[in-house]
Amino acid sequence: MRSVLLLLNVILLSSAFAEDILSLQQKTNFAYEQMKQAEREAEAAEYQAKTKQEQLMYFKQRIVETEQELKSAEEELKAANAKKEVTIKRWRALSDTLSQEWRKQEGHR
Repeated sequence: MRSVLLLLNVILLSSAFAEDILSLQQKTNFAYEQMKQAEREAEAAEYQAKTKQEQLMYFKQRIVETEQELKSAEEELKAANAKKEVTIKRWRALSDTLSQEWRKQEGHR
């Protein structure tokens, strides 16, 4: 009888130990899956950050280029406006001269 009780104790302890091992194994597997998921999320976040950094560098370069283009366009505008003013003054002067000549011609008739 004693050996039967001892055997039952060993079986119960073995069963409890097996349940503890099984539970620990399940927790370990779950923790591993969480770790792998966290690794994937970290990799995705790193990729996103790198992509955004590259985009930022690209747009900063585009800003520099656009500012240079704007400066050039403003210089061209200034030159075009100056040329326009010169041509307007020339046209007015020639128009005035022509008008005076017409008046002279009409006065001689």
